[in-house]
Amino acid sequence: PDERGLISTYISQGRSEIINAVTEAGLYALVFGSRKEEAHEFKRWVAHEVLPAIRKHGMYATPATVEAMLADPDTMIATLTALKDERAARVAAQEQLAIAAPKVECYDRLMSSDGCMSIGEVAKVLGTGQNRLFSFLRARNILKVDNIPYQEHIDAKRFRVIEQTWTERGTGTVHPSAKTLVTAKGLDYIRKLWDKAVVA
Repeated sequence: PDERGLISTYISQGRSEIINAVTEAGLYALVFGSRKEEAHEFKRWVAHEVLPAIRKHGMYATPATVEAMLADPDTMIATLTALKDERAARVAAQEQLAIAAPKVECYDRLMSSDGCMSIGEVAKVLGTGQNRLFSFLRARNILKVDNIPYQEHIDAKRFRVIEQTWTERGTGTVHPSAKTLVTAKGLDYIRKLWDKAVVA
């Protein structure tokens, strides 16, 4: 679990998608477990050059880099400055991941097995209320007055409509009803509309 996770990635035309990803450690675990020739070469390089150099010198550098650093202190300063910058960038990236993690976890938790969410669950993701989101979608001619999406949005696979029933109190009469569900594509579509409206 600590070597893989979900990330949001840009596809095209402003669209993004949640995909499976591996961490750097996960990548190494995959390579070390691979039987491909390229993986064998990489494993040999790590075992024969990188790890022995780290054990001996506390760091890995090619012989040419070591010679350049010993011959010119400015080269060593530049190398250490680059190392410092890389470390700062890694810390910043980890902070961004920590910020994004609850959103990804919420997305993953709220998605049902068929890949759809209710309008109420989408509202939670956006940090608003269900009724407010219904009004927002009706105002943009995405949902009709009865909160059922227009056919073009169903055809675009942003929504699904399922048939349900509800029982009337007292009489026990069963009535049919329809429920609007939002697909992953629809969630991304609504989120972009919502973010644009909030910024505006």
